[in-house]
Amino acid sequence: MGTSDLVEALANGYLVSMSYPQQPQQPGYQLNTSSSAGYLPGPQQGAASGGGLAWTSLILAIVALIAAQTLRLLAPHFASAADVSFTAINVLLSATSIGAGIVSVIGLVLGILAARGTRKVLAGIAIGAHALTLAGILLSLVLLPLASLAY
Repeated sequence: MGTSDLVEALANGYLVSMSYPQQPQQPGYQLNTSSSAGYLPGPQQGAASGGGLAWTSLILAIVALIAAQTLRLLAPHFASAADVSFTAINVLLSATSIGAGIVSVIGLVLGILAARGTRKVLAGIAIGAHALTLAGILLSLVLLPLASLAY
Protein backbone atom coordinates (compact mmCIF):
# COMPACT_ATOMS: atom_id res chain seq x y z
CA MET A 1 0.00 0.00 0.00
CA GLY A 2 1.54 3.25 -1.11
CA THR A 3 1.16 6.74 0.27
CA SER A 4 -1.45 7.68 -2.31
CA ASP A 5 -3.51 4.61 -1.44
CA LEU A 6 -3.33 5.52 2.26
CA VAL A 7 -4.42 9.12 1.57
CA GLU A 8 -7.25 7.88 -0.65
CA ALA A 9 -8.39 5.39 2.03
CA LEU A 10 -8.39 8.11 4.70
CA ALA A 11 -10.22 10.53 2.38
CA ASN A 12 -12.93 7.93 1.70
CA GLY A 13 -13.44 7.36 5.44
CA TYR A 14 -11.86 3.93 5.66
CA LEU A 15 -10.10 3.12 8.89
CA VAL A 16 -6.65 1.70 8.70
CA SER A 17 -5.94 -0.59 11.61
CA MET A 18 -2.52 -1.51 12.81
CA SER A 19 -1.88 -4.29 15.25
CA TYR A 20 0.22 -3.58 18.31
CA PRO A 21 1.48 -6.21 20.71
CA GLN A 22 -0.78 -6.62 23.75
CA GLN A 23 0.66 -5.40 27.02
CA PRO A 24 -0.25 -7.13 30.25
CA GLN A 25 -3.15 -5.51 32.05
CA GLN A 26 -2.12 -3.45 35.08
CA PRO A 27 -3.92 -4.03 38.37
CA GLY A 28 -6.65 -1.50 39.04
CA TYR A 29 -7.20 -0.73 35.35
CA GLN A 30 -10.01 -2.06 33.22
CA LEU A 31 -9.58 -2.82 29.55
CA ASN A 32 -11.90 -0.66 27.51
CA THR A 33 -13.88 -2.58 24.92
CA SER A 34 -16.06 0.30 23.73
CA SER A 35 -15.74 2.11 20.43
CA SER A 36 -13.44 4.81 21.80
CA ALA A 37 -10.18 2.97 21.26
CA GLY A 38 -7.06 4.11 23.05
CA TYR A 39 -8.79 5.20 26.24
CA LEU A 40 -7.98 3.40 29.46
CA PRO A 41 -9.68 4.77 32.57
CA GLY A 42 -7.63 5.23 35.71
CA PRO A 43 -7.96 3.19 38.85
CA GLN A 44 -11.48 3.06 40.20
CA GLN A 45 -11.75 5.35 43.22
CA GLY A 46 -15.14 5.27 44.85
CA ALA A 47 -16.39 6.46 48.18
CA ALA A 48 -13.96 4.14 49.94
CA SER A 49 -11.01 6.32 48.92
CA GLY A 50 -11.83 8.84 51.66
CA GLY A 51 -11.60 11.96 49.49
CA GLY A 52 -15.21 13.03 50.01
CA LEU A 53 -15.09 12.30 53.72
CA ALA A 54 -11.90 14.30 54.11
CA TRP A 55 -13.36 17.35 52.34
CA THR A 56 -16.60 17.08 54.31
CA SER A 57 -14.68 16.88 57.56
CA LEU A 58 -12.54 19.89 56.64
CA ILE A 59 -15.57 21.96 55.67
CA LEU A 60 -17.28 21.04 58.95
CA ALA A 61 -14.15 22.11 60.83
CA ILE A 62 -14.10 25.48 59.13
CA VAL A 63 -17.82 26.07 59.71
CA ALA A 64 -17.68 25.03 63.39
CA LEU A 65 -14.58 27.13 64.03
CA ILE A 66 -15.95 30.25 62.35
CA ALA A 67 -19.36 29.95 64.02
CA ALA A 68 -17.99 29.40 67.53
CA GLN A 69 -15.32 32.10 67.34
CA THR A 70 -17.57 34.68 65.71
CA LEU A 71 -20.19 34.35 68.43
CA ARG A 72 -17.53 34.52 71.14
CA LEU A 73 -16.13 37.71 69.65
CA LEU A 74 -19.53 39.35 69.18
CA ALA A 75 -20.97 38.39 72.60
CA PRO A 76 -19.64 41.47 74.46
CA HIS A 77 -21.13 43.75 71.79
CA PHE A 78 -24.50 42.01 72.12
CA ALA A 79 -24.38 42.42 75.87
CA SER A 80 -23.62 46.14 75.72
CA ALA A 81 -26.00 46.97 72.84
CA ALA A 82 -29.01 45.06 74.14
CA ASP A 83 -28.34 45.65 77.84
CA VAL A 84 -28.52 41.92 78.51
CA SER A 85 -27.13 40.32 81.62
CA PHE A 86 -23.87 38.45 81.60
CA THR A 87 -25.71 35.25 82.56
CA ALA A 88 -27.89 35.40 79.44
CA ILE A 89 -24.83 35.89 77.25
CA ASN A 90 -23.13 33.02 79.09
CA VAL A 91 -26.10 30.73 78.35
CA LEU A 92 -26.07 31.78 74.67
CA LEU A 93 -22.34 31.12 74.37
CA SER A 94 -22.63 27.78 76.12
CA ALA A 95 -25.43 26.67 73.80
CA THR A 96 -23.51 27.67 70.69
CA SER A 97 -20.38 26.01 72.04
CA ILE A 98 -22.27 22.78 72.60
CA GLY A 99 -23.67 22.97 69.05
CA ALA A 100 -20.23 23.59 67.59
CA GLY A 101 -18.91 20.76 69.76
CA ILE A 102 -21.44 18.34 68.30
CA VAL A 103 -20.50 19.40 64.77
CA SER A 104 -16.80 19.01 65.66
CA VAL A 105 -17.31 15.52 67.06
CA ILE A 106 -19.12 14.48 63.87
CA GLY A 107 -16.35 16.03 61.77
CA LEU A 108 -13.68 14.35 63.88
CA VAL A 109 -15.26 10.95 63.29
CA LEU A 110 -15.47 11.69 59.55
CA GLY A 111 -11.82 12.79 59.56
CA ILE A 112 -10.72 9.61 61.30
CA LEU A 113 -12.66 7.52 58.78
CA ALA A 114 -11.18 9.55 55.91
CA ALA A 115 -7.65 8.99 57.22
CA ARG A 116 -7.99 5.37 56.20
CA GLY A 117 -8.39 6.41 52.54
CA THR A 118 -6.10 8.10 50.05
CA ARG A 119 -6.40 11.71 51.31
CA LYS A 120 -4.40 11.28 54.51
CA VAL A 121 -2.96 14.81 54.63
CA LEU A 122 -6.35 16.47 54.12
CA ALA A 123 -7.90 14.18 56.72
CA GLY A 124 -5.05 14.97 59.13
CA ILE A 125 -5.64 18.70 58.73
CA ALA A 126 -9.35 18.20 59.41
CA ILE A 127 -8.63 16.03 62.46
CA GLY A 128 -6.27 18.67 63.86
CA ALA A 129 -8.76 21.47 63.24
CA HIS A 130 -11.54 19.55 64.96
CA ALA A 131 -9.31 18.65 67.90
CA LEU A 132 -8.36 22.32 68.37
CA THR A 133 -11.98 23.39 68.08
CA LEU A 134 -13.03 20.83 70.69
CA ALA A 135 -10.19 21.93 73.00
CA GLY A 136 -11.29 25.57 72.68
CA ILE A 137 -14.90 24.67 73.32
CA LEU A 138 -14.06 22.63 76.41
CA LEU A 139 -11.85 25.42 77.70
CA SER A 140 -14.57 28.01 77.16
CA LEU A 141 -17.18 25.82 78.86
CA VAL A 142 -14.90 25.61 81.89
CA LEU A 143 -13.82 29.26 81.97
CA LEU A 144 -17.13 30.99 81.22
CA PRO A 145 -18.77 29.99 84.52
CA LEU A 146 -15.62 31.04 86.34
CA ALA A 147 -15.68 34.42 84.60
CA SER A 148 -19.25 35.03 85.76
CA LEU A 149 -18.05 34.75 89.37
CA ALA A 150 -15.85 37.78 88.81
CA TYR A 151 -18.83 40.02 87.99
